[in-house]
Amino acid sequence: MKINQNVIKNILTIINYSSRKYRSPYILNLQKQNQGLLIYGCKHSNNYKDKKFRKIEQLFHKFLDEYGKKETMIIIEGDIPEKNYPLEKMVSKYRESGFMYKLAIENSVKKISVEPTLREIKSFVLNRRHKKIDILTWIFCNMLVNKLKISKKITIKDIDDFKKIIETFLNNDKDIYKKIVARINYFSGKNILPENIYLLTKFNLNLRLLKGIEDPFINNTSINLVGADFNLARDYFMAKKILYLLEKKKNIFGVLGLNHVVSQASVIKKYFLN
Repeated sequence: MKINQNVIKNILTIINYSSRKYRSPYILNLQKQNQGLLIYGCKHSNNYKDKKFRKIEQLFHKFLDEYGKKETMIIIEGDIPEKNYPLEKMVSKYRESGFMYKLAIENSVKKISVEPTLREIKSFVLNRRHKKIDILTWIFCNMLVNKLKISKKITIKDIDDFKKIIETFLNNDKDIYKKIVARINYFSGKNILPENIYLLTKFNLNLRLLKGIEDPFINNTSINLVGADFNLARDYFMAKKILYLLEKKKNIFGVLGLNHVVSQASVIKKYFLN
């Protein structure tokens, strides 16, 4: 995969992002001739009573008043929600992406996910010369951390989902879980995972230690650096998709995580300066 160096060199890495403090919201509001873009960067929330959702809705309607619906596109972080639930459930389940989905449906505005595919991320990260075992270890830790934040319990389905992703990055290796456990135990300094993957459903997992191993915002281990490159891959492909829509003369409105908007700001601004 050939990386567009003009894009990648203008993306702020997650480690450089974490070295400074940025206020939320961070709003990109840009215009060139009759084309506009507004991306609202914020810390994620699944509380539909959060005041920011009212502010986002106000900005959205003001944006539509100025640019109209026909050439406006709502960009969504993550996958497009599968179902149109009531607002409270949409925000609880999908956070800001669920809220934007509702706005798109209710106002008959086109929507698109700018999230990269697993194949795109795979190609990018593998080209960054990480050890495959470190890549798989980060994926595993990241999945565990995200799941534990929500439900505090690992299910058989979670384990099967992990195995499917592993198959995308690596040919079948029956000992891969043991290798990942050894890597995690090495960096944590403790035996924090069970020897059998299916025992995860009954094991008391240490979220704090797992988070420290996979956290892409710090630079302590080779696993953290893999996480940083996963985030860089997301920002790279998000920015490319946003630039593609702009080149198609679309007006863009969206809400993304604070770090994504800050990291992609320079790339997007260059379009409006040219």
